[in-house]
Amino acid sequence: MKIERAERHELLAGHPILADHLKRYQQLTYDPANCRYRAGEEVWLEPGADAPTVLSEEQAAKLNRETEEEMAALKDGFSPGIVARAPIDSLIVAMNARSMEDFVAR
Repeated sequence: MKIERAERHELLAGHPILADHLKRYQQLTYDPANCRYRAGEEVWLEPGADAPTVLSEEQAAKLNRETEEEMAALKDGFSPGIVARAPIDSLIVAMNARSMEDFVAR
């Protein structure tokens, strides 16, 4: 068996189901809306600070911009053809059966 090195973008282009899953995961995980800063919020900006900082509008906006940039950098660049689809609903049913043939027949 020959193992060849492939770049990440080549793997994603060649495996659309994997790319779709990864894109959906990254959209949910790296969503800046999940960690927005607000003016008046108390945050610890310095590890050795004596007290938390109460954020001004400017500080909150700056932290939000930095967060958006950091999260955007963590996401893969997907080709335009890869669109994250809604998860497929599924139903798994367990049924008692005496044999595999009986299970399939039911």
